[in-house]
Amino acid sequence: MKRTYILILLLAGCRGGYIGLPETRILNGPPDGTVVYNNTIKFVWEGNGYTTEFRYCIDTILSEWTDAESITLILDEGWHTFSVYGRNLIGEIENTFPRTTFLVDGIRNGFSLAPLLDTVSITRHFTILLRAETPSLHRYEHFVIKWDRSKVEFSDILYDSSSYSPNAFPVIITRSYEDSVEIFLSMLCGNFPEQDRVICTIEFIPLNPGECDFILYGEIFDSTGIAVPMDTLQGGTIVIH
Repeated sequence: MKRTYILILLLAGCRGGYIGLPETRILNGPPDGTVVYNNTIKFVWEGNGYTTEFRYCIDTILSEWTDAESITLILDEGWHTFSVYGRNLIGEIENTFPRTTFLVDGIRNGFSLAPLLDTVSITRHFTILLRAETPSLHRYEHFVIKWDRSKVEFSDILYDSSSYSPNAFPVIITRSYEDSVEIFLSMLCGNFPEQDRVICTIEFIPLNPGECDFILYGEIFDSTGIAVPMDTLQGGTIVIH
């Protein structure tokens, strides 16, 4: 359908018809001057009836001409500028370049299991890491990790306290079940560090071949018991063979 439309425009132009200037607008993306607390950002745009191709620019990196009307970018922390413009069938470029400038502040309070996807042998034990990514200051942590008990069996758990400050006084309670493990952590003196860290390493015994999803639930609280919002809570999958 799109090729037919372009052909009609070309014939009209050859016979003295009018081909107007392209015009583009951004439909989705961070508004100008805003702060984004995630470094994966999707931009969506559209052109008018005369626009056949687009070119976008992120900071100083310019794309090739494309008929795509969206792009998902993974950006570093800091200020970024995104712009996009179009051209028409005869190569004319629009006069105005829609743009937006925004600050990527990265992910805060991100918790995840690692690896996100891995393959293991049924003949050996394997481990899952519970990780924190640049969390803001908080006093209490509560996590639940669930799995398919027909696929794996809980074996052991090891906590890493190497990133705690010298005056830290953590209290840790672990409850393990056939299909889950529950972790309670509190910092009686001080807060958890504001840096990437491994909270704990959990060892499992594979039982049967197939995929096993590990689902992560979690919540963190400040010193008054008020819940602190989390940006990321990511589980993982293990394929046993």
